Order: sequence, then structure tokens, then C-alpha cells
Amino acid sequence: MKMISKPFIFAISILCSIPSLPAAELRDVSQAKAPVYHHSFETAPEALKWGYFYEPTQGLNGTGALVNRRTNPADYGVTTFALPALNAEKTYTATVWVKDHNLTAEGNQKDIGGICLEFIKDGKYFSGVYPTNPPGKDGEWRQLSVKFSPKPGADKGSVSLYLRKGYTGELYFDDLNVSEDGDLSLAIVPVRPAMMTFFGRTGVLEYTVSPGKVAGAELRLQLRQNGLSRELTAPLTGKTVSFELNDLAVGEMEVTAQLVNVQRSEIFYMETFCYQVKDARAEIAGAVTLDRRGRALIDGKPFMPVGLFAASLDRNDIQKIRAGNFNTVLPYSSMGLNIAQKEGKLGQKLRDSLDILAANDLKIIFSLKDQYPGKNYAVSRLGNAETPLAVAEIAVNDLKDHPALLAWYVSDEDTRGEVPMIVKLRQMINRADPYHPTYTLTFRNSDFPYYSISGDITGVDNYPVETARSNSLQSLAEAMTAAKSGNVPVWAVPQAMHWGVYKAKTAEEFDRYVFPSEAQLRSMVILPAVMGAKGFIFYAYQDIGKADKFAPGSSEIEWPKLCRTAAMLRELEPYLMSAQPQTEPKILAAKQTRIAAFTADSGKTAILICGLGPGAGHAKFEVPAGKAWRSKFGLTKSLGNQLYEFNCNDIDSDILFEE
Repeated sequence: MKMISKPFIFAISILCSIPSLPAAELRDVSQAKAPVYHHSFETAPEALKWGYFYEPTQGLNGTGALVNRRTNPADYGVTTFALPALNAEKTYTATVWVKDHNLTAEGNQKDIGGICLEFIKDGKYFSGVYPTNPPGKDGEWRQLSVKFSPKPGADKGSVSLYLRKGYTGELYFDDLNVSEDGDLSLAIVPVRPAMMTFFGRTGVLEYTVSPGKVAGAELRLQLRQNGLSRELTAPLTGKTVSFELNDLAVGEMEVTAQLVNVQRSEIFYMETFCYQVKDARAEIAGAVTLDRRGRALIDGKPFMPVGLFAASLDRNDIQKIRAGNFNTVLPYSSMGLNIAQKEGKLGQKLRDSLDILAANDLKIIFSLKDQYPGKNYAVSRLGNAETPLAVAEIAVNDLKDHPALLAWYVSDEDTRGEVPMIVKLRQMINRADPYHPTYTLTFRNSDFPYYSISGDITGVDNYPVETARSNSLQSLAEAMTAAKSGNVPVWAVPQAMHWGVYKAKTAEEFDRYVFPSEAQLRSMVILPAVMGAKGFIFYAYQDIGKADKFAPGSSEIEWPKLCRTAAMLRELEPYLMSAQPQTEPKILAAKQTRIAAFTADSGKTAILICGLGPGAGHAKFEVPAGKAWRSKFGLTKSLGNQLYEFNCNDIDSDILFEE
């Protein structure tokens, strides 16, 4: 490594308060984040064993799942997945999510099994690990976990999913993982500059850092550009670390970020990021920037996406969505979009489709989520491009100047093990189009903050309204807390669908689930707004029509409810997207509630209150003197003397507008 002894590329405004260790004296004990094996059941396993079936919508979040279905307690079968070579001197953890459905035990059987490890030597059974797992609560997902070390001398290993003999019913499996033991909370998340691009010769390099249980750690950066390199170091005194850089050189810059245990002289975590430096920002119509408050600015003006996931779109859909108070669409079939229904080359079909969106004042979050190896719906060839990533680059270069473009969608509930590939897609997009952010999505809270390295904007989807007994938004609050831990902007994905669309095969099964009430719909956006979300992409447009199969005419009721919720968000946009900081009124009492105040640039304030449930929600708070207030949904009453009181039962919410 060529080091420079004087400021040549970089000058930094932060000086280290602790001595930095020379790189040569540090031992690298950083651990890989990717599991040694994972199966998300996004697709069916090869060669399903007898008694095992693939269910494409019965997984953790309406995703795919494997199920062992049994009617005879004497039947028995195992589905096995081969593992790569493992180190006998290391410890591993295997996990899988399971859900019981109508499991009935014969005799005194109280162990479902669920997961086990086996090892082979010289073609014969050598050793195994068989944890005991009791049945769980019917219909609820839970995670099974087993720690193990391979027996020294084993040639091969495998992980198996199964239901022990003596049971009838169904056992579902999702998200199988085998990982080398390590601290999964470790993360270094790039925060600034947005889109990994410096415009101009100065800027701030900022990271969110999660050092796990290591006290007294420091962040060490190795910056390389134009054949020159430099090291920067700062102690971890909070969740974020920032460096002011000066005299940047135009071109690409690679940064290796390391977490260092100073006391043990060890590098215990590492990431590498690619940035680019440009002389200045180009004048591109519809260019998007992300500010420090997480707001999207289009041509310098705040824009709050109120959108819909969709499968495919035609002209009728576009008109319906526009009339429904939405301003954004995220079609899964973006790479095959042909709204104009014209013949011709793919690139022209896409531009024509975006022209129609622009004419209807709609923005698009263009989906490239399948454009990397292993995805079933990847477009693998286009022109001279022969890989999904190369095809994605062609699409980005063709569309990056279109005014309808808002962002690029790069992942859809992918597993932790797929993040490195998503990062490659993100880096390609940031390099080719630094004027539109990437948007990434997961529902797995435990993958944060690490998952946030895969996009400029984080999405989180939690769909808490399932049956008539669903009476709490606590899981949504937890999901938002996890998503915010990376300190990057968050666009929430509120539930608009009926779970029966994914889980029911008959009308009787469909009736076990419910449509979200209007109070629940608005609460599922008010809560994320209170917690800092600056965009809302509802899931999903097509599901509203699909529900008509089992509930004829339901779409005529549910669509207007959703449109009214979107209209409420548009009414809140001047408050949520103002330049004024979010605040909190003086709270005198609170139970099962979240509250925040937002002041529009006009000076008017809106106070958002959400009751999370379960049970009674209550809040008493004080408002500024000399102002009149109006409750939008009637749940907040004046007590006089500047005091207001909110009351609700289970999931509900209100907005107090300053008149």
C-alpha cells in the first residue's frame, strides 16, 4: 500500500483522541456475514421428498415455504440439504423457522424434531446432532436453533428438515440458515454521501457503526484513489462517525472500513465501499437528492412518495391509481412494462411506459430486484449483455434521465446471505445513476442494521392485521425501530392486503382472515410517520382485486378505503416533509401510544397520535397556548387549559390539526 505523508487527496476535520495502531500490527479476525448455507424457499427445493410440498405463499411474510404434510403417523420422510466443507475447530448455528398446523401426536410423542445435522465419513454415517423441540402454538411461526461443531474427520455434512414419526398434520419450514458463529449485530452502514457520490471536491463521509459488544472500538478507514491511499481513524463515541473531506480528486474512490478492537489489536469487522467524485451536479430533470432528514427532494423540492406495489399495469390501472390520490407506483414487472401495448424493442417499450406515467403525474420506483444470478425472473440477455447485472446496467443507462423515474428497487425480502449480491447491484446503479436512489426491503428485523448497506433507502414491511383477533401494532413499531437503526431514510410498506389472498384456498379459509379496517389502515401509516418514515408504498394494488375471488364485490369497498388513507397522507405531506424538525408535545401521561408533532413551512402544526394496542390506548398532552385545534377522527378531546386527551381501544389513531 502506498501511503502519503501529507494531505494530498484528503484533509479531515476530525482528529483522533486515542492513538491509532499501525495496520501491520493488527490481526484480522473479522468474520464473514454470509451464512455458509441458506435456503429462503423463494423457489421449490430440487427433488422434493415424499410427503413434502412447496407452498409459494405460505411462508413468513407471504413468501414461499416447504411443508411436510402427513395423514398417517407411521409415515416418515426427511428433506436434506448438503453443506459445504465446515471447519471442525469452529462452532456453527443452524436455524429454521417453523409453523405447526393441526399437529396431532400419537401416544406420548412430545418432540417434533424439526431440524438436525448429520456427518458422513468414508461414505458411512459418522455423527449427528438431533435437538429436541416440542410442538408450538398452532399457526404461529417460531425459530428453531441448534449449535454444533463438525466431528473431526468427517468428509461431508448435511442439514435436514423433518417431522418425527407419530405426528399427523402439517409442519411448515422457512428461512433455513447455517452460519459460522459470530455477532450478527455488527455493521458499518454508509450514510453520506447519498448515492455514494460526492458532487464537488469537498464533502462528508458518514457511517452508522454497530460494534456489538466490543467496548472502546475505533473505526479505521483506508481510502484509495488514483493509486494513492490514506488512513483515517476515529473513536466510536456514538452510533455515527463522520469525516469532513477536502481536496477530493474526481474519479472513483474505494474505502475499506474496519472496526478495530484497540485493546486486542484486532480488526473484528470489515466492509469495502465504492464511491465516486464528480466536479458538480448535472442539470437533470427529475433528479432526486436525499437530505439529512431523510426527505427525497426532486429538483430541490420535497416529494413524499405515496405509492403502490403492483404486479403489472395498463392504462386503466394508471388512471385509477392517479385518481386514488397516489403519486408513485412500484411494478414488480418493471423490466417487462408495456403500458402503451406497442410492438418494438424493450428499451422503447419502457420509455413509452414511463412517458404515460409522467403524463399522469406518477413516479415509478423501477424494479431491478431480480437482476442478479439465481433469480427466477431475471432478464439475462439483452443486446450484448449476457448476465442479469449487465442487463440491469443497460436499463439504468436507458432510463436514468427520464422525469418519471423516482428510484430503483433492488431487493424484495431477500435473505442476509444475498446482501453481498444486492450490494453489487446497488453499487452499479449508484455509479451509473447518482441522481436516483436505490430502495431495498426486508421484513427480518434481526438483519438490521446490516441490511441497510444494500440501499440508499430502507424499506420494511410488517403486515400485522391478519384475523379478527389482530389488535396490536407492536410488531410494526419493532420493525420501524429496526429499520431506523441504520440511520438511512425509511420508506414504509403499509399493509393494504387481505392475508386470505395468500393463505386461503377456499372461501371458508378466506373467511378466517380479515380486511384491515379504515382505522387500522390509517394507523399503519401514522405510526411509521411518527417514527420517521418519509415515504409510504402500500402492498399491494393487485391483491385488492384478487380478493374478489372469495369475497365478490369487496374491491368496491376496500379500494375507496385505501384511497381515503392515501388522501390523508397527501394532506399530511406539508407537515411530514417540511424543513422544520419533528418534535413532541409535552406529554403528561401515555399508555400504548406514540405521538409526534410536525410543523409545516407555513407555521401550522399537526400532532399525530397512534394507539398501538392491545387494549386501551391513552395520552394526555399539552399544546401551545393561543391556538385552536381540530381533531380529524374525533378521538382527541380538549380538557381546557391547553390540555388534550386521546383515547382509543386496540389499533386506532388521530390527527390534531392547528386551525
